[in-house]
Amino acid sequence: MSRSTPEPLALISHAQDELRVIRDRWVMLDAFVRELDRVTRGEPFTIMNELVWTAMIDARDMLVIHFAQWIRSATGTGGVLTRLKDCPASTFYVRRRPSESLDSSPIAGTRLTEEQRRLYAREERDAGHASRLALFATLFPEAAATPRAPNHADWDALTTRFGERLGPVVHDRNHNRAHPRYGHGTWSSSAEMHDLAQLSAHLEWAMKLLNDLRVVLDDSQVVYSPPHEETGAAEGLVDLLLFGSRDRMDMLSGLSTAVHAGAGKYAWQYREALYEAMWSQRVTVDQPFNDPEQLRGRDESYVLFEERSSRDDE
Repeated sequence: MSRSTPEPLALISHAQDELRVIRDRWVMLDAFVRELDRVTRGEPFTIMNELVWTAMIDARDMLVIHFAQWIRSATGTGGVLTRLKDCPASTFYVRRRPSESLDSSPIAGTRLTEEQRRLYAREERDAGHASRLALFATLFPEAAATPRAPNHADWDALTTRFGERLGPVVHDRNHNRAHPRYGHGTWSSSAEMHDLAQLSAHLEWAMKLLNDLRVVLDDSQVVYSPPHEETGAAEGLVDLLLFGSRDRMDMLSGLSTAVHAGAGKYAWQYREALYEAMWSQRVTVDQPFNDPEQLRGRDESYVLFEERSSRDDE
């Protein structure tokens, strides 16, 4: 049976749900950046669709803004850390010795004796308790050293560490995203503008902290699923950014003719070959591979795939 009261577990769960939404936005942006780096091979490129580029930059900035607001809310009035601090002190206390009670639920598919079952249950209990005790010492080192239940001072210390670890995201939001520089005045801000890898590290730290609190609370945790690969959406956005439009991409690949009707293929099936051809058929090397100058005058002849009858493939 859970040793926690509904309120602290509900508070942590709600904070985790909020953070999961922010993480999902990071996943989308990360997929876009990785795909863009892959097809451009890390080299400069020409922005052919300002709308897509501006939208992705804005999405990145809003990710920082929303994450920073979540950080500030966690320690503000009504925030998850503030409200957990007011829970009974014993709520998050992990004693040095585990409880003597054992889980007597049967182990499916085994033929263990009663003594073997008890030994197994004791080992499971001791291992789980050792893990919770280690997390308790990490979250509330002063309380664990005494030992005693965490008091307000212990929660204040945890909140301070929370602010120090995630504070750079808030500074980034305040100085770079929500209040960008305009005008000719002196700019004295030294707040770092975080890239997606740095934001990922901050998100992972925050998610682990909430899970650690859950484990200490009642030995439960949220298992975050691996980031969903937004491959299709990322590829479409990258194509629009580098070609300007799907029509232009189809024209360069030869799909503006009757390729689909003759060969039974679609645009996405020519995508990788089109990027490879654009790199191999560059006219000059001092301009981006997708620069209009690289393709100027070849709009009618720059067809990578000739129209073929589907019977030719048989």
